[in-house]
Amino acid sequence: MRSAEQEHYSRSGRNFRDDEKFYRLGFEAALHAKTRCMEFDQVSAEMESNLEDLKRQYPDVDVAEPYTRGYQRGRSYYQQLCQGSKAA
Repeated sequence: MRSAEQEHYSRSGRNFRDDEKFYRLGFEAALHAKTRCMEFDQVSAEMESNLEDLKRQYPDVDVAEPYTRGYQRGRSYYQQLCQGSKAA
C-alpha cells in the first residue's frame, strides 16, 4: 500500500519521503473509528486541533498540506472499502 500511496502523492509534485510521516498521520486519522463515517464538516474542528498540535511539535515543517492530503486520501480509501463490501 505504501508504494501506491507514494505514487499517488508524488503526482502532486511534493516529495513523499519528506511528507510521509504527516501524510500517514492524516490517513490514519481518517480511518479512526470515532470519525470515519462522519462528514468533513463534522470532523474539521478535530482535524484542525490535530494540525495545531503537529505545528507546535514541528514548528519548522509544513505539516498542513501532507496531513490534509493524507486525511482526504484516507477518507477516499475507506469509502472504497465500504463500497466493495456492499457489492460483495
